[in-house]
Amino acid sequence: MRLALYFGNTPEYWLNLRTHYDLTMAAEPPTRRSQAHEALPHGLVPTLLLDGVGWKTADDFYNAFLEAVGAPPWHGRNFNALRDSIAGGDINAVGLPYDIVVLGTSKMSEPALAIVERFRELIEELRSAGTRVSIEMQE
Repeated sequence: MRLALYFGNTPEYWLNLRTHYDLTMAAEPPTRRSQAHEALPHGLVPTLLLDGVGWKTADDFYNAFLEAVGAPPWHGRNFNALRDSIAGGDINAVGLPYDIVVLGTSKMSEPALAIVERFRELIEELRSAGTRVSIEMQE
């Protein structure tokens, strides 16, 4: 309703857009990543390894994380989009639960390390709210 008011269209427009998205996603064949995730034995949680050695910019982080979770090409590169796709689900090929390990924190630039620190705070906030995700940072 808020989007309709803000953009000057109808609530039905947004419902139709979501329905179209859901139908499109249902019609797509599963990716190798999602098949592998579904094939894990019960109780095992996948680990997403992000090799940060040499990261210089925020884009280096986003490229690595979005590829690791099998995000669609239209996924936003900001923390609101990350929060929505991690906690909300149904966007990325790899769904929750999963553990994230960021490697090479001592070998990335200051700007890259700053965004990784903000990402760690986001993941810890989501985890404390009950989202089944964790993060570990390694030098």
